[in-house]
Amino acid sequence: MPDTTGKLDALLSADPLHAAEQLTGTSYKNSDATTALGAMIAMSNHERADALLRASSDTRFSMPFDEHLAVFATAGFQIVLDEPFTGTDDAAERFVVLWRPDGVLASCESYSRWDSTNSSHVYYNWRPDDPEDTDRWWPLISSGHMTDGVWVGDHDTREALRHKLAGLESAGRFVSPWPQPHRSLGLLSYADWRRCGNDREQYRAVRRDRFGRLPAAVREALGAVDSDA
Repeated sequence: MPDTTGKLDALLSADPLHAAEQLTGTSYKNSDATTALGAMIAMSNHERADALLRASSDTRFSMPFDEHLAVFATAGFQIVLDEPFTGTDDAAERFVVLWRPDGVLASCESYSRWDSTNSSHVYYNWRPDDPEDTDRWWPLISSGHMTDGVWVGDHDTREALRHKLAGLESAGRFVSPWPQPHRSLGLLSYADWRRCGNDREQYRAVRRDRFGRLPAAVREALGAVDSDA
């Protein structure tokens, strides 16, 4: 099977509007034609990326929730918390937390209206093989921060879970137990967010409660919940 990693990286990181501007010589801000061309390029890129992800049995946007969780299972994750909740229009939804023993936590939630995955994230402490070689590992990370040589990060994994984890594994290693707490550990469903609103204390209470219902071994690996998050 040909190596499609480079092609997938290019598609996932592409900027369709910039590509359209390069072709037309006109900013999308000043041209409806450039904007329309950007939309066409974005659609083409999505279709090509989706085909590559299907071929590699990876996560894809709008993937049915059960299929999405099955990809996590093949990537070595185990469900450690599976909670039902009531979503939009009283729909029966699931909020699922998964754990991989090398130190990667995941949270996923369903969206039954479209038989799809509403959100999917992984959280980790990761140490690059060569912290100085940022050209190598900077393109592999997403949001997060570096503390004492450890990248405390997360990825949106509605798309390309296996691809993103493989990229990190190619340039470093996940760390378990976590030496650094995670400030943005996602342990709330979209219904929780709606209910909590701007009440940070209520948000923290829900987060602590859900953390407390994870298996003891997982809690110990993650360390204390950062109450200031």
